[in-house]
Amino acid sequence: MRGSKHIRRLVREYAGKAHELDLRQALLPLAEAFRAWERAEIDSFELKTLIHRFHQDDAREIYLRYVDLSEPALAGAIAAGSSPVTRSRRNCSTTSLA
Repeated sequence: MRGSKHIRRLVREYAGKAHELDLRQALLPLAEAFRAWERAEIDSFELKTLIHRFHQDDAREIYLRYVDLSEPALAGAIAAGSSPVTRSRRNCSTTSLA
């Protein structure tokens, strides 16, 4: 059953990478909000509200999608086009995800 353990390890690894990619993408608007706050384009209360919304909505949804880092999480990420597998195919690179 060595192959089975190896496959499970790879699935966990790829699901973890897909989780990072989804979280990074979801954080981009929040990063822009911080820059707007630094430029005094929004106040601290607005920024706090955006952080709260991110935590309650996007972060929670992403967490629930990847909480078990299992085959369904990886399959969902591949279907959504956000997995390292899909991204590497899109970039016409090799199948290696390292």
